[in-house]
Amino acid sequence: MTDADETGDHRVVAEQTLERIGLSAYAARTYVALLALGAGTASEVSDAARVPRTRVYDAAEELQEWRLVEIERASPTEFHPVSAETATRRIERELRGWTNDLSSALAAVEPTRHRERAPGVWTVRGREAVADRVREFVAAADEEVIYATAAEPLTESVLAELRVAADRGVAVRLAGSSPTADRRLADAVPSAGSFDSPWTQTVGRLLVVDGCRTLLSVRTEEGAGESADSHVERAIWGTGAQNELVVVLGTVFAGGRGDNPA
Repeated sequence: MTDADETGDHRVVAEQTLERIGLSAYAARTYVALLALGAGTASEVSDAARVPRTRVYDAAEELQEWRLVEIERASPTEFHPVSAETATRRIERELRGWTNDLSSALAAVEPTRHRERAPGVWTVRGREAVADRVREFVAAADEEVIYATAAEPLTESVLAELRVAADRGVAVRLAGSSPTADRRLADAVPSAGSFDSPWTQTVGRLLVVDGCRTLLSVRTEEGAGESADSHVERAIWGTGAQNELVVVLGTVFAGGRGDNPA
C-alpha cells in the first residue's frame, strides 16, 4: 500500500468517525480536508473534500458551532481548522458532557418500583451482544461460575471478567472446546478449576452462574450460500432458580461443580 493509499484510508476513518459522533457528512469532510490543507477557501475545500461549494459555508458554520473551525472574513472567505489535538480534546469534552447529561436524565426516569423480569427464556443475537450478557452474568456472580466456550468468542473482555470473579472469591470452573481455548482460559484465570463438558461443533458458549442464571449460544451461518466466516452467534438465556433453561443446563453441568483443578 502506498503512502497516498494510507493517507486516504486515514481520511475515510476520520470522516466516518466524525459522522458517528454527530457531524454531518459535509462537515466531516470539510474539517478533514481543511486539516490536510492547513486552511482553505470554499473553492479549495470543495475540490479537496467532495463537497459542493455552496455547501462548504453551511459545513463551516456547523464546524464553528463545534469550535473546530475559525472563519476569516476576507475576500475570499478563508477557513482555518483547529489542530487535530485540539479538535480531539474539544470533542472528548463535549461527549463527556453529553454522557453525564444522559446518565442523569436516564436515572431520573427509572421506575420507582422494581418489576421482576418474566421468568421465560430470552434471546440475544450477535457476538458482542452475547458477550455483554456473559460479562453481566459473570460480574453478578456471588458463589459460582461454570463456563464452557469455543475459542472464537473467547475475547479478552470476557477473560478479564472471569479473572475478576475468581479474584473476588467466586468458584470458577472453565472448559474449552479445543486445546487453544483451554490454554487461553488457563492462562487468563490460573486459579480456576476445569471440567469436561458436552460439546458439539455449533455450540459457542455454555454458562451457569450461581445456579440461577444460564446462557447457551450456538453459531449459525447467516443465509444459504454464505462463506464459512459468516457465522452469527445466537444465544438463549434465563434467570431464576425455577427457570426451565436454568434447571436444564444446571442439571447438565452438575459435573462442573466438582473440584477438578485446572
